Amino acid sequence: MPKRLIVQFNSYMELREKLAKVNELFIQFEGCELLVKTDYVTYWLKRLSGRQDVTGIIKYAIVQMMTNNINQLAIEKFTKVGDKIIKACKEQYLKDQGISLHVDLDSKIRRSKIFEIL
Repeated sequence: MPKRLIVQFNSYMELREKLAKVNELFIQFEGCELLVKTDYVTYWLKRLSGRQDVTGIIKYAIVQMMTNNINQLAIEKFTKVGDKIIKACKEQYLKDQGISLHVDLDSKIRRSKIFEIL
């Protein structure tokens, strides 16, 4: 993601914290939920960055939530995204942390109760 877009998104998140009256990622200026979510957001993104897909921003936000140790179930409920995006974000998060999927799985299995039984 371009650095300028990251700066703008962080500015948006700070503004959102002050204005939000709902628990949604994208809100209207008054702090209310967007009425036509995708159309308005893509229009806004197109004007802001020249791109109109929201997937990259959604994934970026989810990876940031994962970095802050927010529970995956909470992320799914808050963002309302599907398993495919969550999986891609988890892989990116692990990559950013320098953890391979095999090492992460091995570590979690070794900490489980079933490991001692086997």
